[in-house]
Amino acid sequence: MEKCNSKIKTFINNFGDEESQYCALDMGHSGRCSYRPNYKIFEEDETKIKNKLNNSAYNTAGETAKNSPIVNRAYRWNAKPISMEEEFQLKKENQFRVGIRKDEAAPFENCSKIEQKLYSTVVKIFNGIQDETTCCQICGEQFEYSEFLLGAKNPNSIQLCHEEPLNEEKIMHNEDNCFWGHRQCNSMQGDHSIASMMNRMEKIVEYQNKKRKKL
Repeated sequence: MEKCNSKIKTFINNFGDEESQYCALDMGHSGRCSYRPNYKIFEEDETKIKNKLNNSAYNTAGETAKNSPIVNRAYRWNAKPISMEEEFQLKKENQFRVGIRKDEAAPFENCSKIEQKLYSTVVKIFNGIQDETTCCQICGEQFEYSEFLLGAKNPNSIQLCHEEPLNEEKIMHNEDNCFWGHRQCNSMQGDHSIASMMNRMEKIVEYQNKKRKKL
């Protein structure tokens, strides 16, 4: 169905660029316009799924420590980006809750496109559809809708993953670099690219197989 696409507001992001938010709801929707898609389709899970995608697409991971220069769970396009060098200096100066990590900053447009991509995948899974986009892009296992409702610390919970790790030199929080993956798979990847992780795992498997042959 055609989208409303009415302009909601225009603003200057933390990169100094002008951006606009447009309504992502279907044409002829009731109520106020929103740049978020329709989460009512998830029925009693509406709030839980909506918050999960908000944290994944729009919010930074942040920092829960009160004595950190890093703001906890801020919009990626809104708060001041802080490099690792600046973060270290701010800590020395006892300046707290100043901004977000530079590698986590991203324009609103990037975040919006990521939400649409992740949202489309969850809708498919909710409707019982399986294809190459509805599986963990690290291990290949098809997702169950119930896994999106698991607590964040559950190893089978679903998390946002980045194929190439975030860095301060280039904005890596973008549609092409983001996908859903299991928490345990994301933990195995760590701060490495998928290719780097695979190379490391191949070495581990090769070594462990050699050890077993000696037993």
